[in-house]
Amino acid sequence: PQPSVVFDAFGPSALAFVLRIYVGSVDHLVVTKTALNFAIDNAFREAGIEIAFPQTDIHIRSMPDLPEKGVEDHPSPSTRQPD
Repeated sequence: PQPSVVFDAFGPSALAFVLRIYVGSVDHLVVTKTALNFAIDNAFREAGIEIAFPQTDIHIRSMPDLPEKGVEDHPSPSTRQPD
């Protein structure tokens, strides 16, 4: 069958569409979906269409006291030597 696009729903700050395509074997489903998503993303970029992602504000209510030396003087967890 020919591919089709269905306007599925209104989402939060979004219009949700579903692309329906026929894939001859379930073994090709993931690679086909990935290729289509990359192709759609590239087409949007070439057309100057930007996807707006939800913005999240983080409010810090309290924070532990930092050492006198400052955070930059302490090794990061990835460079810290085992105890």
